[in-house]
Amino acid sequence: MTLSAKCKRRNNKLLPMLDKMRNGGICRNELAKAFNLNKAAISRSVNQLIEWGLVTEKRSSASNALGRRPVPLQLKKNLFYSVGINLQHQCSEIALLNARGEVAGKLSIKNMSGNWMEKCEMIIQQVKNLINDNGIPIEKLVGVGIGLPGIVDPEIGAVFSSSQFKNEPEFNLLKYFTEKLGKESFLINTSHLSAYSEHYWGGAQNMDSFLTLLPGMGLGMFLNGRLYRGHQFHSGEAGSMQLQPDGEIGLDGRKGTLGSLVKFYDITDRMENIIAKGGNTEVNKYLRNGSGKVTLEMVVKAIEDGDQFCAQMMSEIFEVIGRAILNFAYLFNPEAIFLPEWTARCPEASIDIVRRMMGHYGVSNWRLKTEICSAQCGESMMARGAGLLPVENMFGNTL
Repeated sequence: MTLSAKCKRRNNKLLPMLDKMRNGGICRNELAKAFNLNKAAISRSVNQLIEWGLVTEKRSSASNALGRRPVPLQLKKNLFYSVGINLQHQCSEIALLNARGEVAGKLSIKNMSGNWMEKCEMIIQQVKNLINDNGIPIEKLVGVGIGLPGIVDPEIGAVFSSSQFKNEPEFNLLKYFTEKLGKESFLINTSHLSAYSEHYWGGAQNMDSFLTLLPGMGLGMFLNGRLYRGHQFHSGEAGSMQLQPDGEIGLDGRKGTLGSLVKFYDITDRMENIIAKGGNTEVNKYLRNGSGKVTLEMVVKAIEDGDQFCAQMMSEIFEVIGRAILNFAYLFNPEAIFLPEWTARCPEASIDIVRRMMGHYGVSNWRLKTEICSAQCGESMMARGAGLLPVENMFGNTL
């Protein structure tokens, strides 16, 4: 029986211990207290796990005033592996994770072309290459997690609408991946994935209620200790929040929605026009030779370099975002709201503006408090976060 099959047996008494061991490790004394077992019983169980080759325990001769220092037990790194995929329009990433959630290998795929099946075939081939290049036997792969922007149904694996698969009819992404790789696959919206990753690795590790806002105006919600996904898994479409009665028409036919008012590509498009006309900007330093394509990363770097025009354009966008953030704070009263991680690099044109607008958050005697923070888990962490989905399922944990 495979490890995955063993872990899915809910009567497996070692399951809770294994779960803790993959999350930073746990000492024998902690295990004894957690499960109300004596030292002898814990030792038998732990020794059995070590004998089976499931966990490691590094003995040390170092000691403190109270005796030997406790040594945490951890899952063996090569016990099993999982793959996480972050599908994005311009650049998709694939991460290979070991049993401790560490990245054992990673690769990127830029500017994929073709229909949905051709794109998926390209990704699947790269997954196989990543596994083979790292010498991982396929039987040690417990599954694949896929993060995707747009409207998706994680239960059946359907993709209804996504910027990664524009103008495509509805199709079943998970069925295709599962059949081609022979491994169970899992799907999650990237807005939800952002909150999940921030809770697991970022600044929200000790928070029960917080929100994450992505550049595409998707909202991740972690409320009362759980990821909130909505009854159809479609929650978090913050871009459809209406902020004013006029303006450009949004995707749902209404004017003045957050998504129609906040478009970061408006900044990059304006900078491309300025550069094409010979304008002087710090962005020029980051353009590739012969290319006039400006990215958001280039704009952020230009602001770091003191480009006031870029900073002004960014500030105007965050004035709008600040209005939405204030609404979110009133609705959810979270411990914190996390903005995109790059806002930490240009706070004066982004996060500082939102914090200033949060001064309206309730009258003084309400004592309302919600921190505004820059996320620690950005897009580069999304593939790693997706790689946890099959592992969580293996250990019987639900998002």
